[in-house]
Amino acid sequence: MEFLRVASGQLAKARATASSARLWRAALLLVALAGCASFGSYIYYQKGVENHSQGDSEQAIRDYTHALNWDPDNWRARSNRAVAYTDRGDYDLAIADLDLLISRDPSQPAFFANRARAQMLKGDTARAIADYSETIRLSPRSARAFNDRGLAYARAGHSDRARADFEAALRLRPSMSMPHNNLALLDAAQNDFKAAEAESAEAIDQEPEAAVYLRDRCLIRTMAGNFTAAMADCSRAVEIANETSTHRIMGYLLLRMNRPDQALAAFETAFSLAPYGSEPPFNQARALYGRALAEMALQRKADADRDFTAARRLDPTVTDDASELRRWAGPAQPI
Repeated sequence: MEFLRVASGQLAKARATASSARLWRAALLLVALAGCASFGSYIYYQKGVENHSQGDSEQAIRDYTHALNWDPDNWRARSNRAVAYTDRGDYDLAIADLDLLISRDPSQPAFFANRARAQMLKGDTARAIADYSETIRLSPRSARAFNDRGLAYARAGHSDRARADFEAALRLRPSMSMPHNNLALLDAAQNDFKAAEAESAEAIDQEPEAAVYLRDRCLIRTMAGNFTAAMADCSRAVEIANETSTHRIMGYLLLRMNRPDQALAAFETAFSLAPYGSEPPFNQARALYGRALAEMALQRKADADRDFTAARRLDPTVTDDASELRRWAGPAQPI
């Protein structure tokens, strides 16, 4: 009998041990699966970062989406996907990702800054200003946030507030070149070309190989009637970075120089560098609008009407770059 009691106890103990072992194996499997999901998400996130850094927003978005399929809580993948959506011109999708991130963690200034950028490119300057203001509240020494809010204020017609923000950015970071360039554009919009030249020179001195600053000075000099110097700036900018906006501004310059054939070629190049579906639609709209202006100068009215219509279909407010810039100095709009 004693033997049976001992045997029975050992059997019960063995069963308990086996049951415990099964529970541990199940627990380890869950941990492994969770780790696998996290690892899979990380791998796709890293692929997205690599493709994004190489300028392939389409593939980056697919990679970030795969990362989120593995782990919906991968906030880095969601944040980067929002930036990639903005780069591609899908502003509503970017804002949706950032809305979710902000609802989960409203303490991150980068989430507000990225949402503000998407809203500004979408044309919603009032919401962009509100988000940049929240960015500044969370990160009051962010020179970039002041600079970017200044841009939003300028586009809303609040030139005094824009100037104050650009100057605040320079006080926080005197070596920052962007506020100088933005002050130059603001001065040009207000026909103060002497001040604009000085601010442009500051920006270019700090970053002499920045094509965007040379391009913008080309526009400023075109507006001022300094065509020879403007052409030198645009030509140098194209050598550094062959992109659509520089060719577009060169087209306006050539129109001002009464060279419509060459202007048409510049706008054709601008359009070829901004094909449909690959960039935000205002790039195609402005290239088409410029091409229409050249066609009008060449008395090709039917072609011009076609391009004007196509441009306004893409962007009902489209105009030339100089006119767009002068909006900065226009009457203030409600915020």
